[in-house]
Amino acid sequence: NLRANSSILDRIVSSPISGDGDRYRLFQAKAAEDLGEFGKAAKLYRAIIADARATADEKLTAQLGLARQQMLADPGAAVRTLTGIDKTQVAKKRAWEVDLLEGRSEALVDGDTAAAPALKRAWAEALDAGPGSAAPSGPVIAKPAWPLPSALRPAASSPAFSRCTAGRS
Repeated sequence: NLRANSSILDRIVSSPISGDGDRYRLFQAKAAEDLGEFGKAAKLYRAIIADARATADEKLTAQLGLARQQMLADPGAAVRTLTGIDKTQVAKKRAWEVDLLEGRSEALVDGDTAAAPALKRAWAEALDAGPGSAAPSGPVIAKPAWPLPSALRPAASSPAFSRCTAGRS
């Protein structure tokens, strides 16, 4: 039961084991998000971002979570949150997440044309993510269409394009 788990997480976070506070707050924020408690989730994500003890990965996870909350009411704020992330510090296996959310947010603010560059980057970067990160967690029901819509296709000159098209006609 997600509500029971949320209640347990609330208690754990109120007195965390030394050094584990942010990890549990991430669980708590995700539980709030899954329960539709978007304001609570945003507040928890902001607290992790502001916490000097949080690791870079915890802060990135919190920034992505905050951007998901902002997309609901203020997609422009989500774009600002995502463009504020120093992408040179993001691990290759997580870069696609930043660009995918940025592209989705930009599409809500300025339309598909504005979103295309970020979505193209996300598509190309997904190849660098591990299978558990970039692939759906459940069974794939439909075979992806090929070729991709032009807005999502990486540039023909990019190494990612070569990897995407290898063996395809």
